[in-house]
Amino acid sequence: MERLLYRMLLRLHPRAFRERFGDEMMGIFDDTTSFRERLGLLVDGVASLFRQRAFRPVRRPPPVLATGGMFQSFESDLPRRIALVTGRRYR
Repeated sequence: MERLLYRMLLRLHPRAFRERFGDEMMGIFDDTTSFRERLGLLVDGVASLFRQRAFRPVRRPPPVLATGGMFQSFESDLPRRIALVTGRRYR
């Protein structure tokens, strides 16, 4: 029962945290034998979950614009003819 509760607690952590520390945390929990130690690990897991959710930014993918793409250009990419002669950008 305690193991199931601890596993569910680990599943609430962010994916990157679980991938990095999840197996090790579960292994440590499995190695403990006394109820008091397991209770301490459960409390530590709750504190860790709070730290991960409260102080770590959530990385979300950038929103997709409704225009169909990320960039929209209204002008031509080509330089003006006068710029080829004078080397200046504007007339």
